[in-house]
Amino acid sequence: MTHSLRGVIVVSAASVAICATATVAAAQSASQKPFRDPSTPSTMREQTLDLTLGITGAYDDNLLADTLSVNPNAPAVGGFYTLLSADAAYTKRGKRAQFGATGGTVVRYYQQDTQAMNTSASAGVGFSTELGRRTTLFANQTAAYSPSYLYGLFPSVSTMNPGDAVPVAPDYAVNNSASYHSDTKASLSQGLTRRGTLVASADYQYTNYVQETLSQRDLSAYEIRVQFSRGMTRNASLKVGYRYRAGNFGYGLVGTNAKTTERGIDIGMDYTKPLSPTRRFVFGFNVGSSAAAAPFAEAVDVIDTTQYRVSGDMAMSYQFQRTWEVRGTYRRGLDYVPELSGPVYTDGFSAGINGMLNRSTSFSAAAGYSNGEGAVFTSASQFDSYTGSVRLSRSLSKTWAVYGEYLYYFYDFGRLQVRPGVPSTMKRNGVRAGLTLWLPVIRR
Repeated sequence: MTHSLRGVIVVSAASVAICATATVAAAQSASQKPFRDPSTPSTMREQTLDLTLGITGAYDDNLLADTLSVNPNAPAVGGFYTLLSADAAYTKRGKRAQFGATGGTVVRYYQQDTQAMNTSASAGVGFSTELGRRTTLFANQTAAYSPSYLYGLFPSVSTMNPGDAVPVAPDYAVNNSASYHSDTKASLSQGLTRRGTLVASADYQYTNYVQETLSQRDLSAYEIRVQFSRGMTRNASLKVGYRYRAGNFGYGLVGTNAKTTERGIDIGMDYTKPLSPTRRFVFGFNVGSSAAAAPFAEAVDVIDTTQYRVSGDMAMSYQFQRTWEVRGTYRRGLDYVPELSGPVYTDGFSAGINGMLNRSTSFSAAAGYSNGEGAVFTSASQFDSYTGSVRLSRSLSKTWAVYGEYLYYFYDFGRLQVRPGVPSTMKRNGVRAGLTLWLPVIRR
């Protein structure tokens, strides 16, 4: 979801270059491609198909999520496991349209006192097309099996492209329950004047738990947004937008249709400065206010309460030298996270840097932090979560590479109610070492 999955994600064609939606990209998957393709850049090709296979040996000092423990707050148990991954990515570009499809699966195999195997998978398909000289349509559909939902508390540092899928983020798994997650996005961009553009977008998410109970029910959420932007200079544009969001959650209010709604207005700016024919600096922000109505139970009654909050986001990416890039994003707002008892207000920050140390060695590092509180019982439901990772990869040939990685992950939800089977506190240190095979099936 990002990444990585973080509440409701809305795609806006006017600001897709600085989209602050889905993952601390350097830490989301052990199958991250560690190769630099020396031929024509993939963004210039009309059609590509890449396959990536990986095998990883890993050690975590906290396997609580994977040892099938009945007590989610039992003492941490460390151990080794094997991670197998397979990913595929296809893109096709034309003069007026772009199509993309991705898919991947991760299998984690543990052999402690008993044998256990956990599987996560995701897939996505989408397109972007010009319906007219000033009209662009974007649509994307993703589906995932048992992704790591709490990973969505960290805002994404990656952009959204057609076919992108929800990150399963296996390093951030905190339980072994089976679930299905789907996310449908669509946006229509219409140029009204030479500098003015109107964008309407919609997003619908649904999470289905295989074993649904009264205290563990399915979650649905949707968002509708309208935004107008006007170019002020060649590189800068101003924008103003209105959004409406709603979501149903069921962990905290058993037997009720607990629906939370949010209305808000945002204003912001996008700025893009070309640094060279292939590099650029991108910056953008939104700031606004919202009114969220959230129900809570008091005695036998369900009471609606409305809270007014400041919301906003900011994103930046800077490409420097020939292969290096640094990204950062901040987001403050209301999130729907399936593992939690209800919507939460979060302040989240993510940053990452990646590049080539030499022709065969790549380096990446990422960090994320998120804190917040429940949308209803704010003073008694505060939480903190942060993560960091460092990764070094070395190509053995054009298709084979080895890598090593260190990961740290922590959260503490205090008195905020979490889904049954999810520990309220988690701290994990992990070391990974693996071998990956990259197969560029189509490059033309």
